[in-house]
Order: sequence, then structure tokens, then C-alpha cells
Amino acid sequence: MPRCQVCGKDKPDGEEKKLYSARILKEERGQDRMVAVGRTEADVTTTYGEFVEHRYFLCVDCHTLWDKAVMWPGIGLALIATVALLVISVRQHIDWMFALALFVLAGGIVIVVQLSTDERLKRRAKRDRGSDDPVKVFSAAEYRALLEKQ
Repeated sequence: MPRCQVCGKDKPDGEEKKLYSARILKEERGQDRMVAVGRTEADVTTTYGEFVEHRYFLCVDCHTLWDKAVMWPGIGLALIATVALLVISVRQHIDWMFALALFVLAGGIVIVVQLSTDERLKRRAKRDRGSDDPVKVFSAAEYRALLEKQ
């Protein structure tokens, strides 16, 4: 019986997630170009190498709990709170409430991203790689898209 990588329990039902970690070999920064007054952009080309496949089992309970019961309500509550604070701040002309609305939105996004099972498994893949070199972790879909670009 496979062991879930999020809760650590042996569960029969679930899915296997594939992740790929790659060492960042080099980054090349292109020529800066002006896109607006006071704002420049540059193309950055990153070269990856030494891809390692990671397979993690995720049980149905963790997928349901974290991705459906925590993520979507968390996103909804953060958006509702942000809209409510923005409406109140505009109607009452309260500047600090506008800042609070942006803070609530940013905090909600950070919390939801950190709690998602995909991000947890990506952090686990980085730890399992055990390298001091800079590493980027790709999902299976991102890895396929990366291979198609080459």
C-alpha cells in the first residue's frame, strides 16, 4: 500500500504525481530595452541540466482536503474580503483600509500558494535532490512544455 507524501499515512486510493528537478547551469541576461519611461526589460535565458524524475503518491483525502476544501474557499474569502475593504475604503475615503485590502489579498495569495499540495511536493523534491546547487522543480506539464520548446 503506497504512503501519502503529505499526510504520511498508508492509503490505497490516490494518484502519483510526477515532478522533475533540474540543476540551473547558467542564466544569460540579454540587452536591456526601454519599454516605458523609467522602465526597462531584458530577456533572461536559463539553461537547465541533470534532470531527475521524482514520483510522489498523493492520497485522495489530502487532495480533497488541501486543494478543494482549503484552497478554493481560501481564494474566495480573500477575494471577498479584498472587495469589501476596497468598497468601504472608496466610499468612506479611508486610505489605510485600501492598504489593508491589498495586504489581505497579498496575504491570501501567499497562504494559498504555500498550502497547495503541488507546492509542498515541489519543496519536497528540492529537499530530496539534496544539492547545494540552485535547482528548479517542474511539474509534468511544465516539463513537457520545456521539452517541446527545445
